[in-house]
Amino acid sequence: MAISLNPSEEAVLLQANRAAVVDALAGINLTGNNQWLPPGHPAASGIDNTHKPSGSNPISGPDLAVYFAAAAPTHCADGWSYLSRALNAYLLGDAHSSWHFAYYAELRAAQSILSASGCGAFDKWNCVIDAGGVVHLAVKQPTHVMVWLALALFAKSSESISAKIASATSVFGVPIQEIVNLGFPGSGFSAGSATWIKEWIYDLETSSADKSFRNRCSYNPHLVTPHYSFMNESTAWVSALWDALRPTPGADFMEIDKYIIRVALRKIAKMQLEASLGLGNFTDLNVENELSLAYDRIISAEPTIGNISRDFIVDAVAPDHPLLTYASDPNPAPSTPRPALARATLLLRIATGMTKNLLHDAGKDTELEFWLNDLANKQGLVSGADGVPNPRSDYYEDCAIAVQDMNNVIERGNAGLADLINNVRIKPHLLAQAERVVQWSFVS
Repeated sequence: MAISLNPSEEAVLLQANRAAVVDALAGINLTGNNQWLPPGHPAASGIDNTHKPSGSNPISGPDLAVYFAAAAPTHCADGWSYLSRALNAYLLGDAHSSWHFAYYAELRAAQSILSASGCGAFDKWNCVIDAGGVVHLAVKQPTHVMVWLALALFAKSSESISAKIASATSVFGVPIQEIVNLGFPGSGFSAGSATWIKEWIYDLETSSADKSFRNRCSYNPHLVTPHYSFMNESTAWVSALWDALRPTPGADFMEIDKYIIRVALRKIAKMQLEASLGLGNFTDLNVENELSLAYDRIISAEPTIGNISRDFIVDAVAPDHPLLTYASDPNPAPSTPRPALARATLLLRIATGMTKNLLHDAGKDTELEFWLNDLANKQGLVSGADGVPNPRSDYYEDCAIAVQDMNNVIERGNAGLADLINNVRIKPHLLAQAERVVQWSFVS
């Protein structure tokens, strides 16, 4: 039976406010300390049961706000690392481990969003911090339940947090929901609502199915949980993913976001045609005419969106990106890990946008070298600070070349998993290294 929140539990959660988190992050001396948490912070080893208000070592509101400020970017980075492990497992034929890691990538992305919003899921206890920095105990649920309950509530019912979630996805500084509103003014599409995430990107209710299937993949013999990684599918997926992750100056996730924009515009165009002409009484050409007019309105108000071509937006029948297609797959026991990989990628895209906005609002988006360089070194991207590229988006090129090398081998025909693993031209670790995204997506 699905778990739900009662009105009093919702009321407590809806007190969450990011203001104290932004203020706390602004006060952290990142460049002086070269670490996220200041020396001597009471949660330097993490939050445990003793830190709750009634515990033996209760954490103060200001210290908790600092912890949230550090947790938002680091949870997000950890999520991208889990996605990397999921991709590596998928490429190497281990579909069960891929689903397991993809679920944890989703979970970390959600925790990042919650932390940036002033909410913490700490397993034994959960809490929110309000605008005044006061800590409030929240619903008593395990982390795997609390995270999804809180995120669904915020997206639906918290005006301030919903607006921040919605504005996390933007193209050249223009939030996607604003772009859609420019295309179809007065359509009823809420500029401050994140419910579109549920409708068009990430079905929050599916997280429960992810958890259930993840448990089966993680704890049962693989023999009794049919789940597969076929090389032709995994390599096609990885190729499409890196195409979607290609950074564009001023629009870090443009290749993902343009598909989201098109899906949203198509949906509204069809809704309006249905209202005016009736269900089934319009053609693809009618839809394309509506989309063309919407495109003109968008470009008139925001010319930079012209970097997305008219032909791309107006095409009423072009297929969605695989990320969007598989993210909406409702199958509770799919045959491959692609649905979880898709949802993890899209939720991490949102978490990354929220983190970047948090860092910007706190004036810290130019003070991340201490952390990004350390990550690059630990992940084997460079052997020292002298090897860090400028711009950091150049980290993408290694992966793009690895994808091309992989495709060249596959195009010769008769390639199998052994070719992927043993061919010296192919570097599976680069094909899976999505954790590189953090290097260019957090900085201004």
